[in-house]
Amino acid sequence: SILNQSHTKFEFIIIDDGSTDNSLNIIKNFQSKDKRITIISRKNKGQAYSLNEGIKKSKGKYIAIMDSDDVSLFNRFEEQINYLEKNKDVGVCGSWITSVLNFHVKMPVSNEESKVDLLFSSCVAHSSVLMRNDVLNKLDHIYDDKLIRAQDYDLWTRLIHVTKFYNIPKVFL
Repeated sequence: SILNQSHTKFEFIIIDDGSTDNSLNIIKNFQSKDKRITIISRKNKGQAYSLNEGIKKSKGKYIAIMDSDDVSLFNRFEEQINYLEKNKDVGVCGSWITSVLNFHVKMPVSNEESKVDLLFSSCVAHSSVLMRNDVLNKLDHIYDDKLIRAQDYDLWTRLIHVTKFYNIPKVFL
C-alpha cells in the first residue's frame, strides 16, 4: 500500500528486525522493482530501536510510520502532506482508521481534543502518523528503546509539549 501512494516522491526504509521467515527475500524482491526502497537487515533489536534507526537514516522532511500488518489508503501521504504544508504549526498529523473487523476508530481531531485524550489514551493511531522530522529533533530522544510496549504513547506525551497534533477526520489506514 505504501508503494501505491498517489504521492510518489518518498524514500521507503524497511527494517528487517531479525525475521526468521521469508520476509527479507520478499523485501529484496520489492526493492529490485522499486529504487525508493532501502533495506536494513540485522538481528532483532526491538520495535523502538528499529523505529529510531529508520528515523535516523531518513533524509525526508516528513516521517511516516507504518507497521507491516497495516494498510494505507492510496491518498494518505498526499492528503497529510497537503495538510502539513498549509499548517506549519502542526507537527504530528494522523487520521481515522478502520479495523479489519470493519469498524471505524475516530481519533480526536484538534490539538485541544488530542491533549485531553492523551490524559487517558493515545490520541493518534501510530501507523496513521506523518510527522515533521525537524519536530522530532527537538526531543532528547525519540522512541524509548527500554520500553517494550507503548513507545508511541510515550513519544506523544513528550511531543504534545513541542508541537500541535491534528487527525484528519477521514480514514487513511
